[in-house]
Amino acid sequence: MLAGSSLITALIESYPEASITFVASPQNAIALEANPYINELIIFDKKKLSDPEYLLRLFSKLRKGYDLCIAPATVSLSFTNDFISRLTRSKFRIGIEELDGTLNKFSFFFNNRVPVDFRKNNDTHIARRILKILEPLNISNDKLSPVIIPADNDVKYSDEFLIAAGFYPDKKIIGIHTGAGKPANRWDFNKFIDLIHRCRKELTVNIYLTAGTADMDIVENINSSFEEKLPVFLNQSLGSVAALIAKSSLFITNDTGIMHVAATTKTPQISLFGPTNPRVWQPMGTGKFSLRNSDDINSISVDEVFGLAEKLLGRK
Repeated sequence: MLAGSSLITALIESYPEASITFVASPQNAIALEANPYINELIIFDKKKLSDPEYLLRLFSKLRKGYDLCIAPATVSLSFTNDFISRLTRSKFRIGIEELDGTLNKFSFFFNNRVPVDFRKNNDTHIARRILKILEPLNISNDKLSPVIIPADNDVKYSDEFLIAAGFYPDKKIIGIHTGAGKPANRWDFNKFIDLIHRCRKELTVNIYLTAGTADMDIVENINSSFEEKLPVFLNQSLGSVAALIAKSSLFITNDTGIMHVAATTKTPQISLFGPTNPRVWQPMGTGKFSLRNSDDINSISVDEVFGLAEKLLGRK
């Protein structure tokens, strides 16, 4: 969702006076809460569809009337997305006619249909792919980085974390995210341990970890290797994480959701890739670097990551 937020930026740049409503699942809605261009965020929760009151509230919101409804798709087709677009009563509805050779059986919900096929250009970045849906509007966008604007309390909380961690202002700060939802996207935690040891010894830096509850086994394994434990920014809002990364000198991450959060900042970034194609999913922008040697993320060596980190921190 974050990687494809170029769609929202393109719309608001072309129609700056427009009011944008976004319909998203509870999981995806988290990625949009700190996007300043969204006026209303409607949560579509399939688990609540058996609740008549929820359905009534949802139906009344969707039926209030829109000038335009867009139902994008970049990875897979969705009947739910298409059906919701029809419920909006929008005069103009843009949707997918076919996706990479697969016909959309529900394209009749739309009066503007866009064929999307990137099989011959499968290295096209996701932020560009999603813009294909805007062809009927003749809209393009060169601002491909995702957007998160931290709230004041997010910034304050990140400041308090750094103070509590005892980080000295004369030292550079490295943030590291060691987890990932998919096991194949996780660099071996022993490699992270070696990297952290080396950064502390040779670069004289402050280091913190970002993590969710699912990452705590990895975090505990890493911290058990250090007498001086690494402070952990645990289970925080995406706005707070973005605010903390923005205050850092460098952020190192596996290919996972937090990688895209870091992409919303100007902080130099190293993203580690295994089976995923970085040309499609890597963060966009200046100072954003990706490492990949093969489908095995552990084919990336500690020397490679440390060498790039050293350069980005200005040592070489």
